[in-house]
Amino acid sequence: MNRWLREPLVHFLLLGAALFGLYAALNGDDSGAPEDIVVTTGQIENIAAAFTRVWLRPPTPDELKEQIDLYVTEEALSREAIRLGLDRNDAVIRSRLRQKMEFLNENIAAPYEPSETELADYLAKHPDQFAVEPDANGRVPALDEIHGQVRREFLNARRLEAHQRFVDDLLRKYRVTIQPLPPGLAPPAGSAAVNQ
Repeated sequence: MNRWLREPLVHFLLLGAALFGLYAALNGDDSGAPEDIVVTTGQIENIAAAFTRVWLRPPTPDELKEQIDLYVTEEALSREAIRLGLDRNDAVIRSRLRQKMEFLNENIAAPYEPSETELADYLAKHPDQFAVEPDANGRVPALDEIHGQVRREFLNARRLEAHQRFVDDLLRKYRVTIQPLPPGLAPPAGSAAVNQ
């Protein structure tokens, strides 16, 4: 018996069993009750509407069941991937989440129609954007000649300003620390860079 207690393999197995037990105690046991995946009436309507947009007809009962099954499978796989941390440090997922946040921010902004005065002021402040073919005098086209273009540029500038305000407000919630800071690189504004 003493010989077994001195064996490194026995020590390794006992340590492994202890770590496994500790991990199971801290992270819960997967053998318990399953998590719920609830497919609501609204989700079923969205699934049917998406099918209709693609196929230009409503789904049959079998097709709808197949689409619901696909949704449930996707939900289960997504939850498991998140549980395993597969969403962390993935550039594609981070990019998609950023796009969704930008889209959400754009869609919550109230629709805005600029006044003629705002458009005229914008044209006066940014004539270089609209002088497509300046004449010998550098004449800028009149507002009524390029109304649509000025409106698009004005709304785009307004959207970009609103987006920047949204990002600035969001970044106020975070303290950014960059470690280690590469030599010769200045830290971004508002960050606390730490050199090691």
